[in-house]
Amino acid sequence: MLIGLCMASFVFLPIVRATTGFSELVYIVPIVILTVLGTLRNLNAVSFTRATLAHIILGMTFCSWMLLSSMWTLSTGQVIMDSILIVYFLLILILSASLHTIRVARWVLFWIIVSAIITSAGVLAGYYLTGNLKGYNTPVHEFYLVASSIIGAGCVGLATHLLFTYRPRGVLFVPLLLLFSGLALSLGRMALIATIALTLVFGLYASKPRSLWKYSRARIRLSIIQGGATALLIGGVLWGAMQVDRTASRISRLLGGVDRELSVGGRGQLWSSAWDAIGHAPLLGHGLGSSGVLASGREGYYPHNLFLQIWVDGGLVGVLLMGLLLAYPLTLLIRSKLRSDPHLLPLVAIYLFFILTYQTSSSVYTARPLVLLGVLITGWLSTLKGVRRNFNG
Repeated sequence: MLIGLCMASFVFLPIVRATTGFSELVYIVPIVILTVLGTLRNLNAVSFTRATLAHIILGMTFCSWMLLSSMWTLSTGQVIMDSILIVYFLLILILSASLHTIRVARWVLFWIIVSAIITSAGVLAGYYLTGNLKGYNTPVHEFYLVASSIIGAGCVGLATHLLFTYRPRGVLFVPLLLLFSGLALSLGRMALIATIALTLVFGLYASKPRSLWKYSRARIRLSIIQGGATALLIGGVLWGAMQVDRTASRISRLLGGVDRELSVGGRGQLWSSAWDAIGHAPLLGHGLGSSGVLASGREGYYPHNLFLQIWVDGGLVGVLLMGLLLAYPLTLLIRSKLRSDPHLLPLVAIYLFFILTYQTSSSVYTARPLVLLGVLITGWLSTLKGVRRNFNG
């Protein structure tokens, strides 16, 4: 439970930092605790499956390349902070792989959902105290990106868990409704869109019988209920989001056309500047920490797109390494023909959620959830009976 809490903190600490003002150094706390726990569990005796070891090597290669790129960086100060963040990546990668068990992974899911519920309750309380649904003067307006991210992760995690549980506990529908209500009011468009898309995809997958002749009437009835519940959730969260003036205007702007959204919203200028910078150093990039200066003219900023930021800083080499790192757990999942373990799918849904949200917001060097969840998915898959043979040859 404690290991799972420490690992899950890499997902929910951004909202803690946003509300308390703690610095990036707060991440040292769970890293130290995990290191101590790992020492007590005798890390020297840890053995990795081939799949997990391959994942670790991929992650270390990516981090090493990005650190190496600091030798030709255009940054003067941001390169130091980004180097520290990449060292966090390495530590999370190694510790999570060393301490991984399926029970730990389940505790990580539990704590992510719990932290999302707490955040969602805070968002709803803020609207209640404000007394209106404009969305501009609520507490969440100051840190809506991190709030919507953790709530969205909790939404897709709990929804997927319920979808793939044959007899879900009815009491879990209460926090699910709380989560989707909080998401609707959290002001994060990409978190909203990603949650709706993933809930729809996993809902369709869960409710679709592979063969009507192989399922009892109860199973077919459950599939119909799952499909209906998914549709209600999606319709409800969309309706709720459109009640918030700020969210409604931004969604309307998005529906008005991609060109208008990019020009008015600011993403277009950032992405265009980043793409121009890529053209001047496409293979090796401009060096770690350079993307802020080149995309926006100031250090400490970022292009608001995971792959563009990596390409500006680490070039095509960095993009390929990051692409392999992100795709590796999903490749293993596909090779298992999605029959590995339905209890793993909530973590997969959260992993996909963060991949989507990091395409439009946040710095890639804060993508600790992707590092953590990728390792947990790989570790879970590589320890399953019948799947290990495929992965290890």
